[in-house]
Amino acid sequence: LNTWIPTLLKKKEVHLCLDKSDAENCLYQSALVVALAAAPGNALALAIVDSVGRNKVLPASLLLSTLSALGASWVGTPGLVGLMFCLFNGLSVMAWNVLDALSSELFPTFLRAIALGFLSSLGRIAAAAAQPA
Repeated sequence: LNTWIPTLLKKKEVHLCLDKSDAENCLYQSALVVALAAAPGNALALAIVDSVGRNKVLPASLLLSTLSALGASWVGTPGLVGLMFCLFNGLSVMAWNVLDALSSELFPTFLRAIALGFLSSLGRIAAAAAQPA
């Protein structure tokens, strides 16, 4: 979904920048704001994963990120759409962090290395293929 956030921001007419007169640069500044929303998600995951537990944080962050993605389509104002995208990015990165920690505990190193290489390559190909869409 992060690949299409600039397109979705443009479609929903979201402007999360100071100078809204330059629409093209404002789109990329808005996408940057949404991308920077991952930093608090990383910090929060770091702070609560060990105290709350991976098995509770993972489903909670997945549920909340799903609700924020759905909320982006339900809210009416562009500012709230931007906020929902920021929440989605921050919450989904929490899920990825927990998933990374869980996968390192569950699978042996050689299997993780093979899977990581394969999936990383596949993800890059998919990201490149998604751009023209």
